[in-house]
Amino acid sequence: MTLRARSIVIAAALAALAPRVADAQPKAAPAVAPKLTRAPKLVTFVEAPYPAAERASGKTATVVLQIAISATGTVDRAGISESGGPAFDAAAVAAAQRFVFDPAEIDGKPAPVKILYRYEFTLKPEVPTTGVFDGVVRSRKKKTPLVGVSVQLDSGQRVITDAAGHFHVDVVAPGKHALKLEGDKLTAQRTEETFEAGKRLDVTYDVEEREEAAKEGDGDDLEIVITAPPIRKQVVSTEVSAEQGRRVPGAQGDVLRVVENLPGVARSTVGSGALVVWGASPEDTRVYVDGVRVPRLYHDGGLRSVVHSDLVKSVELAPGGYGALYGRGLGGLVTVALDPLEDKGFHGSIAADVLDAAGSVRASIGDR
Repeated sequence: MTLRARSIVIAAALAALAPRVADAQPKAAPAVAPKLTRAPKLVTFVEAPYPAAERASGKTATVVLQIAISATGTVDRAGISESGGPAFDAAAVAAAQRFVFDPAEIDGKPAPVKILYRYEFTLKPEVPTTGVFDGVVRSRKKKTPLVGVSVQLDSGQRVITDAAGHFHVDVVAPGKHALKLEGDKLTAQRTEETFEAGKRLDVTYDVEEREEAAKEGDGDDLEIVITAPPIRKQVVSTEVSAEQGRRVPGAQGDVLRVVENLPGVARSTVGSGALVVWGASPEDTRVYVDGVRVPRLYHDGGLRSVVHSDLVKSVELAPGGYGALYGRGLGGLVTVALDPLEDKGFHGSIAADVLDAAGSVRASIGDR
């Protein structure tokens, strides 16, 4: 017990003397730890290709990479710290090895470092790169669909109109394209359209039908030069027949009053008779009756239209988007088609209400 005690005392005494001996010697400068003065900055990012199998199955993943960056900013090595799956890991490593950084600085000098980088694979909707072309080809006079009309783009794409006069092209490269319309019943006509990626272009082409050629041996030997009339184009239109218009509530039997109920048309001030389409001024909307422009569609007061309903076959509204054929018509285009009297005989009607009384009598004088 005594030896142990002495040992403890001696040890304690040596411990007490140790600081004094150390104080007698000169002090060494303390070691300074290296300090990161600037973190590395990614300047060139390389997107990893999404593995096809995982994209098809809708899988997503996150891969955590350990990247060793050299003093020059290039990637010396990229390894997996947290796996997202073999396919995702391989794609992430291959992309990370092509990263370029502004190098890190330690104590103000470029130096190699290691970092952890999280690479996330998420499914993103594909950005459309093409447009869609959809439309109808109709007879200008009869407003009936034309079957078997060839619509060909300058890209070589060609479609044929169906029984409803409709055609459709799924993929059209963006930009301006020339197109040609050909058919047995019309002279070849050309126009052009502008397409945008991710957008659908809906058009209606009203074309002039070609009259049937005279039988061989009939008539004189004449040379006839035919100039095809320009195509009437409109983007969106709504056509209402006279029978449908008479049944619309609030029209009071006046077929042309149905225009106020069509999309894009706002009801104007009571008693004004103005037609407001897409918020444009009434003067910016054009009204045509069988191709002849009329100043307005309704009489003062807006209670009656300027064309008797018995004479109307249909009314069509194109709320903007048509070509320059109609001049300054920036608001809308109202086209009234009159009902031709195809059979002989007399046709008449009479009507009366609290607003007015009206009557009409029509008869066919000849074949023309």
